[in-house]
Amino acid sequence: MATEFICAVGPGQKDYTSMAAWEAACESNITNAQTRVYSISGVVGVVHDAATITGSNNDYVAFVKHVTDTQVMLYHDTVDEVYENNEYVHMDSDNYIVIAANGGNGDTVISVQEFATSDGSPDGYFSNAGWTTSSTNKIIFRPQMGHEATVPYSKVRYRIESTTAMTIFGHVEIYQLQASGLNGTFLTGNAVNDILIDKCNFRGGKGASDKYIIWCQEGQTNSVVKIRNTICAGALGTNGAGIFMYNGETTFYVYNCTIKNCKIGIAHGDSVAQSIKNCIINCANAFDGTFTDDDDYNDYNSSSQNLNDVALGSHGRYNQTFSFIDDINNGDFRLKKDDLGAKDHGIDLSEADLPVIEDFDEKQRPITGPDIGAFEYYDISNSFFLLF
Repeated sequence: MATEFICAVGPGQKDYTSMAAWEAACESNITNAQTRVYSISGVVGVVHDAATITGSNNDYVAFVKHVTDTQVMLYHDTVDEVYENNEYVHMDSDNYIVIAANGGNGDTVISVQEFATSDGSPDGYFSNAGWTTSSTNKIIFRPQMGHEATVPYSKVRYRIESTTAMTIFGHVEIYQLQASGLNGTFLTGNAVNDILIDKCNFRGGKGASDKYIIWCQEGQTNSVVKIRNTICAGALGTNGAGIFMYNGETTFYVYNCTIKNCKIGIAHGDSVAQSIKNCIINCANAFDGTFTDDDDYNDYNSSSQNLNDVALGSHGRYNQTFSFIDDINNGDFRLKKDDLGAKDHGIDLSEADLPVIEDFDEKQRPITGPDIGAFEYYDISNSFFLLF
């Protein structure tokens, strides 16, 4: 078991005004039982990050990572010296926290960043390179209400805009994030393991030749990367790719993604295995590398199916035409009613290794004939409302 420690992060937010500030303050080995999160009933005065605190019951010492209105994350001097229900824990006589009535002993940490922007300004580069995580004690990035990734790409909602690659290591989940890599590469996973990217809108740029929107390399043994209902658009460097899987130890699952306006849709360098299904790939070249029949039910429109190998999957459909709402001016990759390239041509993935039950907009996907790509077409003219 582990408990979420939740911080509000982003321009104008209460806990940290940037992801980089959060990472610098909270970086931890969250697999260590000495790193714990407690529910608190209140804070008197100010208990700042990196403060040394002492419990009133047994004089146990700990070091503060961060205090929110309802929680504290800290590092205990020893694993057995935990705080009790209702205990007063002092930085000094005027500044202290009170452990909640049911908060004694605390719990190990799941570090959660709920992102937003108060003034519409973007956030910048960060890395979680210094963290130690596990499948139980992981890092999660998710939006506050109203800051979910959207199409068209929003300049009002939370987003990361950076010319430096954001570096993500193991045991990380990223939900509904907008990001623009102004000089190409957005997300680099070094020593990747147990990573989930879901319902994100990632944009690349026109940088140097080898620019990738999602680039995974140097994986741990038997590691897994899962990418679902995500947009990768605009990797326009000479060898730029929407997703570049160069990782000799990792299995990749890429389901229901829309990959658009890249030199290469998906490049496979050296992964153990991959399963690519239900993806729209509308790029100069759909694939580069060796793929198998596990990579199937993908629809693509490109000058070549694969730069270096054969076409993949017995159900893949080559040379398709996709009808998007407004892909040219606004990057709105929702499907039009008259689309013939993606509508109803997918396979049910609701019970797959990476289950796909809904789309980018959180609309339910049908079991029979789901759509290819990140968006399920939904005809609002067939819906109705009951007014009382």
